[in-house]
Amino acid sequence: MDLPPGCPLLTACMARSGSTYKTPLDPFGTIQGSSPTRAEIATAQTDVRCKDSSNRVGTWFTVESRIQRQLVARNSKVLSTDSKPFGELVDRASRQLAMVHQSGR
Repeated sequence: MDLPPGCPLLTACMARSGSTYKTPLDPFGTIQGSSPTRAEIATAQTDVRCKDSSNRVGTWFTVESRIQRQLVARNSKVLSTDSKPFGELVDRASRQLAMVHQSGR
């Protein structure tokens, strides 16, 4: 249950409202200034409605949770025996996540 790159349900919902965004992150590239414009507010409202109707957030949560459970299971020995200070653990976890991200898993 991986997230489709084009998010077809979300894209279709946004298109019905006149949007041409292809991914959930596209609107962030159009933000201008420190205060939102009326168009930006309307886009945000449509985005929330479409994410709700397509269960985008629920799907994203499910997929991300599965990935995190797999990572914890794969690294359970290290996670349960490592007694290094918290900052070192965060750095180590960040490096592990970066390696996973780079490998495409």
